[in-house]
Order: sequence, then C-alpha cells, then structure tokens
Amino acid sequence: MQLPRSNGWDFAAAVRLRGKHIPTIVVTGRHDARLCAEAVEAEGYFAKPFNCSALLEEVKRLTRRRTRPNSRGTTNRSARVDDP
Repeated sequence: MQLPRSNGWDFAAAVRLRGKHIPTIVVTGRHDARLCAEAVEAEGYFAKPFNCSALLEEVKRLTRRRTRPNSRGTTNRSARVDDP
C-alpha cells in the first residue's frame, strides 16, 4: 500500500491518532488486499486490476452513508485529515 511520500499503514495510523474516522477504501496491487483493508480498518478494498464503475459505486455508497441526517437532524460528514 504505497503512497507517493508514505504508505497506507502510516496514513491510517496518523488519522486514528487524531481521533478521526474517515471512511477508507484500500486499492492495492497486493495479493492480500483483504488483509491490508482489515489492518487499516477500511470499509472496503479493491485489488488491481479493478472495475472503475464498482469503485465509484462504493464511493457513492460510503458518501451517502456519511451524509444521512442523524437523530439530532445534522449530518454525519467525514472529517478531513487536516481538520484540527
């Protein structure tokens, strides 16, 4: 799970240390994509090569889930990583 300046595990750990929950989808070329997703507590995973339409549907599903009104009538939106 490589990123340009880091890796997916370090990124997920940094997000958790900030107390944030950001819905995450792992996209990897590794043969153990499911285990990678479990390790970072991701909501889903796609192993390369993957179907772009399926990825977009998963993003839409997670977005809808995060923007539904809660019991107080406000929305549960994901926090950005750079939020304080």
